[in-house]
Amino acid sequence: MGKLLLQRYKRVVAECNIQTEGHCGLSNLLQDDLLKKLDNMCLAWENDGFPKKKNPYYMKDNGLTEAEVHKELAEREAEYIAQGNTFPHTTTASKFIALGLELEEAQCRIHRLAKGTGVNLTIRQAGSLIEQRNVLSTRICAWEQLLPIYIPGLLQYQTDYPSFSASTNAEDAILYLPLVIPEPH
Repeated sequence: MGKLLLQRYKRVVAECNIQTEGHCGLSNLLQDDLLKKLDNMCLAWENDGFPKKKNPYYMKDNGLTEAEVHKELAEREAEYIAQGNTFPHTTTASKFIALGLELEEAQCRIHRLAKGTGVNLTIRQAGSLIEQRNVLSTRICAWEQLLPIYIPGLLQYQTDYPSFSASTNAEDAILYLPLVIPEPH
């Protein structure tokens, strides 16, 4: 039981330090009068015995969820098909973008995992990391087959601007998402 509490305590202390640093960074950016107003609003809310005041930490989410975006794209694709059009590949454009974003997220996750484990990997950790890299490599190979279909000028861009990476790890591979390629290409 003591070990579990110690782990939780360490996690809470680390999170507290992150929050404190974030607050200091934000405080340095804000004007003094705005900072005082914000601090007073937060203190009044925290000292309110029964929450009657508006929560200053609450932010209304005006953005779209991933599911809403997928639904909207699926509806657009259905309209496109209803007009008698076809797609150049069984993977639609929206699925192509979603796949690219999933790959990017997987790269970040594996990169964090590799960085977090350091050089003292157990056999199980090393095996898990290699397995995840292999799965990601396979998915990246499938992604690279779709690149010429949905980004036709990419081959010319890669010829004009070759990239050389010393790493052979899947999490370091360049995915060439449309947002990464500069505008004129």
